[in-house]
Amino acid sequence: MARQRIPIFQRLTQKTRREGACLVWTGKVCGSGYGQIYDTIRRRPALVHRVSYEAQVGPIPVGLQLDHLCGNRLCVEPAHLEPVTAAENSARARSRASGVDARTHCPNGHEYTPQNTYTGSGYRRCRACNNAAQRRRKNRQKATEVAA
Repeated sequence: MARQRIPIFQRLTQKTRREGACLVWTGKVCGSGYGQIYDTIRRRPALVHRVSYEAQVGPIPVGLQLDHLCGNRLCVEPAHLEPVTAAENSARARSRASGVDARTHCPNGHEYTPQNTYTGSGYRRCRACNNAAQRRRKNRQKATEVAA
């Protein structure tokens, strides 16, 4: 008997919670801070805010990106997502940059403190997330070396 596939949007809604006006993804987060879910039809990962928008509003127009009006990359609330050009999305991100500094925690919930934060050209990353990413990278390297 074949295993029944649960539609991607139904799986998405099982891993969200309401935080104020935002509907926040609680599942896997990719390295850039966006929610991610595996699309069993296309057989590849998908960004949850795109899945949510397409399921509830419709297709994202060709050539446009979704901008999080609330500034929360984990938000999947369609009312907080607006299709815009890449240039507009970048401009809005730059204008929000001063607001980003007001955030006290990284997308994974670690507190931003001077001792726990790496900063670079337009980004901040907490040491805990950075260390975890480095461990994953080294483990992948070791696994590749062992397999070779």
